Amino acid sequence: MAERFVGWIPGTVADESTAELARSGIGGFIVYPRNMTEREQTITLTSSLQREALKGGNPLGLLFCADQEGGRVTALRMPGFIRLPSARSLALYADEEAVRAAAYLSGIELRSLGITMNLAPVLDLDAGDAGVMTAHIVYEGVDRSYPATLSERFIEDILRERLGYGGLVMTDGLSMGALRDHFGLQETLTLCLRNGIDLILVHDRYDASALIDTALSIYESGAVPAWSLEESLMRIIRLKIRLGLTADAGYRWESAR
Repeated sequence: MAERFVGWIPGTVADESTAELARSGIGGFIVYPRNMTEREQTITLTSSLQREALKGGNPLGLLFCADQEGGRVTALRMPGFIRLPSARSLALYADEEAVRAAAYLSGIELRSLGITMNLAPVLDLDAGDAGVMTAHIVYEGVDRSYPATLSERFIEDILRERLGYGGLVMTDGLSMGALRDHFGLQETLTLCLRNGIDLILVHDRYDASALIDTALSIYESGAVPAWSLEESLMRIIRLKIRLGLTADAGYRWESAR
């Protein structure tokens, strides 16, 4: 169950609670500007947590995610990194090659730090995207009761079946007010687990370890079918294999150096 969660890191080094999450098999972590002071420190942070995952005997490494969208939403604010324009600004050029080049540069810089997933906007699902992030927004014409993150209609009926998307689906931050202020945590987790969400992003308002325990209790209660869990785990496994995050590759944490 821990593979279904992306946790947060409280500081610039891996404290014992974060290391224990890595050893216990959590899916990954999100890194924010507050976690990164300079290049070598960031490499040390991601590498040390990958080593902790190995120590825990996990067959798969950790995903590290960042919001490197460009413009004002930039995770890499350290000296020596390129400050790219926002997606909106890039679109004004109407140049696909410019967009492709910007995405490539972001990917190279993130990967050099051990960060394997960029939570940035992409328009075309046919572009081979490894994952899709849901929005906590209600579209009444589709589902009047639930935001897209919790909506079976959006995730299963439209994204999976109508659009034929077979990749990974990840939530935006679980602690955002659009969910927290309108739905109980138990209901939110149940709907995520049951309706096709693969990865649940945990912000620092919640304890990732406690959420994992709650999710496991929900699953053991029978509220989530076994096949749903298995399908999500397979999508996570396929992505991690694609990214080289396997034990026989040493999770490639050395490649960050």
